[in-house]
Amino acid sequence: MLRQIAACVTLAATSWLVGCADKTTSSPGDGNVTADVSAVVEGGNHFTFDLYQRLRNEKGNLFISPASISLALAMTYAGAAGSTEAEMSKTLHFQMPKSQLHDGMAAWRASEMSATRSSIISGTPSTNGS
Repeated sequence: MLRQIAACVTLAATSWLVGCADKTTSSPGDGNVTADVSAVVEGGNHFTFDLYQRLRNEKGNLFISPASISLALAMTYAGAAGSTEAEMSKTLHFQMPKSQLHDGMAAWRASEMSATRSSIISGTPSTNGS
C-alpha cells in the first residue's frame, strides 16, 4: 500500500514537471535571454523515471522529490568537468549545453515560483500542475 502511495506521489511530481513542458520564458538573471524550459523538463522527466526504476524494488517506503534532486544536481554539475561532467549530463539527461542549462533551470524555477505565488494570492490552485 505504501509503495502504491509513493508511486502516486512520484507520478504526481512528474506531472508537475510536465505541466511546464511547453513554456519558453525569460531568464530571471537576464531579461534579454530566452530559455527553453521544455528541454529542462523533458530531461527531468527521463531522470525521474530512471531514478524511480532503480529505487522501486528497495524495501521500505519510497518518497523522492525529482524536481529538488534535479535542481541540486544541476548546481553541482556547474562545477563538474571532464568525465564527471559527461557522466552527470548523461545520467541527468541534460540535453543542452552547460551554458544554456542554467538559464533553462532558472527560468523553469522562476515560472514555477510565479505560478505558486499566483495561486496563493488568488486562493485557487495553479493550472500548470504545481
